[in-house]
Amino acid sequence: MFSLSDPKKESRLAEWLGRHLGKTDKAEVIFDGHHLSYEYGSTQIVGGIKLVFTAIGETADAYIQRRYRGHGSSGICLVSSDRELIRFSKQFGLQSLSSEGFFKKKVAENRLQASAQEKPIPNDGDADFWLNRFLPK
Repeated sequence: MFSLSDPKKESRLAEWLGRHLGKTDKAEVIFDGHHLSYEYGSTQIVGGIKLVFTAIGETADAYIQRRYRGHGSSGICLVSSDRELIRFSKQFGLQSLSSEGFFKKKVAENRLQASAQEKPIPNDGDADFWLNRFLPK
């Protein structure tokens, strides 16, 4: 689905998130900015998802810890499979979910929504049931 060697991996991830998050959900995805050509980092919005590229001397992990320290129980869910970040989230009361768990949860939610939107096709048994209920005998 996503390849780390894909030069557009960040925007592809943002597009996927934009399609799979709820209408009121917000997402901020933090990337190491070491590959940027300027030292201050950058922020961009892709498909409604905020992408943050850290400054050259700061890792994404350090940015996350600095940015979200003190935000416990605020409705923020930290999605990461990094053990240090999971420990951080527990220490500061943030909800956390592994990347794989998040992916599986979103795919399952979308399948449920899709099946809920499908209209059932009545069969002959359904028609007979309702005809017997409502037609005078």
